[in-house]
Amino acid sequence: MSEAPRNSSGAGEQSKAGPDLFSFYAREIADLLSQDENALPTPDASELSQGKYGMVNGKKAVDCSHNGAGSLFENSIGDGLSDNKLGRLKGLLRLSVNDLSMEVDEMLDPVVSMCQLRYKLRSNSLLTLASDGDAAQVASKKPKMSSSCSSTSNTGNSGEEVEDDLEFLLKNDNQLLVEETMKKYSDELLSTLVHMEQKLEETLDTIMSKCRPMTQTEKRRLQKLIQKLPEENLVRVAEIIQHGRPAGNPCGEEIFVDMEKEENATLWRLYYYVEAVEKAKMLAQLQCSKTPEL
Repeated sequence: MSEAPRNSSGAGEQSKAGPDLFSFYAREIADLLSQDENALPTPDASELSQGKYGMVNGKKAVDCSHNGAGSLFENSIGDGLSDNKLGRLKGLLRLSVNDLSMEVDEMLDPVVSMCQLRYKLRSNSLLTLASDGDAAQVASKKPKMSSSCSSTSNTGNSGEEVEDDLEFLLKNDNQLLVEETMKKYSDELLSTLVHMEQKLEETLDTIMSKCRPMTQTEKRRLQKLIQKLPEENLVRVAEIIQHGRPAGNPCGEEIFVDMEKEENATLWRLYYYVEAVEKAKMLAQLQCSKTPEL
């Protein structure tokens, strides 16, 4: 697998905060699936074992298979792929999950800090914030620059500029200037998050396009699983269905999932979303069971 590029154009260029891993993996997966079988090198067991954040987590996965599913939904990804290409795809997916999860985690502190700071500014509690010592802590959390909108120049003092600007927010009483600076960093954070989402959607579309056709039994099972989802998760179901339909064919306020009319890639995206919801639920329950009672 090639290394993340140090200098490239467009959304995949190296930003001030590092390489754009979302674009990198989207491109790597698309390139792998489009390559001719004869052009693929012999797989190396150690080649895909380590990513940007070190070894891929080898812990035993939580079994979140739905009771009664049996052999349903098995061997879904990689329809028509050789063992060589399928093995490389699985290794690349493991790496991407590890690296991209860490990228998302890195965005959490800047986003939370920005929201907290905006709230305190709007509630006119800036003096209280500065007096209790929280100001330095908030100012030290620098938002990560967007890979999709950063300029191609890499200025060495960009981190100092961010810290200076946030310190300026805590000391300046010019409301207009404060709001302009807040908007600057909020827009950069939003642009980064939107870019991550777009590239992830692109990657998922590429992978789902290589899934085998879903069987009739699996479609009926999937429909029952969707009906059991909590109401708050149905919003994402609607988004997935809308994403898989032509731009001029909106879903409307109510959505009826016709398993016979939806694209095969959409059906598999729905299934993996249901699996993700179930896995998150089981992980939360596992975490609660390990938390000691006070």
